Amino acid sequence: MTVVNDTPRRQALDRALSALEWTLVESCGVELEAGRAIERSDGPAGFVFVSTGLATLWVGDDDGIDVAEGDLVFLPRVHRYRLRAQTRTSAVRVSMVPTVDGRTSVNTLPAVMVVHRFSHHEPQVIALIEDMSAGCEPDGSTRPGDSIICSRIGTMVASVAVRRWFELGCAEAGWLRQVQDPHVSRAVDELHRDLGRAWTVDELARVAAMSRSAFAVRFRDLFGQPPVAYLAAARIDAAKRMLARGDTTVTEVSHRLGYGSDAGFSRAFQRHEGVSPARWRTARQESSDRLV
Repeated sequence: MTVVNDTPRRQALDRALSALEWTLVESCGVELEAGRAIERSDGPAGFVFVSTGLATLWVGDDDGIDVAEGDLVFLPRVHRYRLRAQTRTSAVRVSMVPTVDGRTSVNTLPAVMVVHRFSHHEPQVIALIEDMSAGCEPDGSTRPGDSIICSRIGTMVASVAVRRWFELGCAEAGWLRQVQDPHVSRAVDELHRDLGRAWTVDELARVAAMSRSAFAVRFRDLFGQPPVAYLAAARIDAAKRMLARGDTTVTEVSHRLGYGSDAGFSRAFQRHEGVSPARWRTARQESSDRLV
């Protein structure tokens, strides 16, 4: 019999979960009759737990996901979604923001993490989620310490969801490798703190306290692409969030994200999204109008 030592795997998961710390923004219970819907536009991270009923959840422009009683959907990053009830549905909707130290782990997670039958797998957590449906909001705290306690409950629920998602085999191959290197993680955190900076591989390697060649190889092993490509994609993701808010011009977005000109920004954006920034925002607004 072959004995597999999974200690490194467990330690890597522990590091990933320990970095996932969240601050609660709001929480509330939702009651929907069949055919009714709610929409959240460009909200922070968070999760939706279906207490009863059957519904369909659309996240961004992706296809709808059917969610039923006991299912939990974790959304680790800024997103927009629409929840439409197929039958009378009760749900708990929670919004959170990650701490600065948790950004690297968050960025390795997919945009949508669905854990079907979460209540079956993690029954001990459900009472805490249901308590949050009463409106566990820091600004509306009625008892001292509510803001801290509610944020810790949200952090615990998110961590349990990620662990169950991982245990169910939903994680992509190599996901843990992306969060088990603290040196590269430190460089990625700095990159996200200042996306407008003209980062070079040499500078990122210095932040990681590694040689340039070792850093470049390790980064590619962990993230599947070189640092320059990762930075380009991170800038486009940030640009989309800024453009979607509608209160920032293309020129302002270009300047904040370190592009030398509007033309350069537009070319980079079109390479990633297939359309110009202005057209992307127009299509995004039209799509939101149709969902209302």
